[in-house]
Amino acid sequence: MKFTPISKKYQFNDTLRMDIPDYLRQPIASWIYSVLLRHKAIVEPNGIYRSKPYFTKDFREILNVNMRESYPQEWSEAINFILSDTDRTLTIIQWCLNYYARRSEAWELEYSFSNGGLGYSIQPTKSDASEYDNGVFDLVERVPEVVKKAADLSFDSNAELLKAWRACYGKSPNYNETVQVCQNVLEGLLRDTYLPKDSKAQLGKLIADIRSGKTLAYKGSSIPNSPNDLISIIQNVPQYRGMHKAGTGKDAGKDEAEFVLQATILIWNMHKKAKKA
Repeated sequence: MKFTPISKKYQFNDTLRMDIPDYLRQPIASWIYSVLLRHKAIVEPNGIYRSKPYFTKDFREILNVNMRESYPQEWSEAINFILSDTDRTLTIIQWCLNYYARRSEAWELEYSFSNGGLGYSIQPTKSDASEYDNGVFDLVERVPEVVKKAADLSFDSNAELLKAWRACYGKSPNYNETVQVCQNVLEGLLRDTYLPKDSKAQLGKLIADIRSGKTLAYKGSSIPNSPNDLISIIQNVPQYRGMHKAGTGKDAGKDEAEFVLQATILIWNMHKKAKKA
């Protein structure tokens, strides 16, 4: 049962925070410490020669070089330095997720972020990762749960869509890559399903050929006036395929990338469900 406070003071709206609120600082600090301690990047005090925990020399050097900053070696000073800047905090969290965190640790952090109203969530980078795989998670922008559930259905059967999702919602998004990957997925799906003999057809040609002589068959295709109307939502996608470098196309922005990604996920899921039906 989901807890619903009786007091309006504790009935929070759905506005997500992109900064690090004070109430999440200690959970984040504890999480980073736990992950790095298991990785043996932190040395704990032994009561005799060491009174305070600190970063190992090797790990601190790796951190300094990759982050291009000078991190304190003593843990208490280092975590204060990390938490003093939102971008730094998120980057260190992402670093831990990419290289060290295991599944239970990642979901522990996701629990704090989800319940704490943070605008970032934890995303697996490998759908079949086991509990003992290290560094198979990433930090991405949080999206509505209904959208995420629809996407999860496609991730299980197409790793490229997971790649497109990370490119769109990752901390350093690449919207052109999202569109490019989605176009590749759509090309493969439409070609294999409707025009399997045309092994080299690109998306624009596939759309034209399907419109001229094929009726799409997918789950729910009897509902629209014309099943072929489904491809109208992707007919303009090819113009975003990185052709801006040649001066003949457009760069994809966030809105375009999200539209293409969600449309691709919709089309993929409808066709896969149709095959299973």
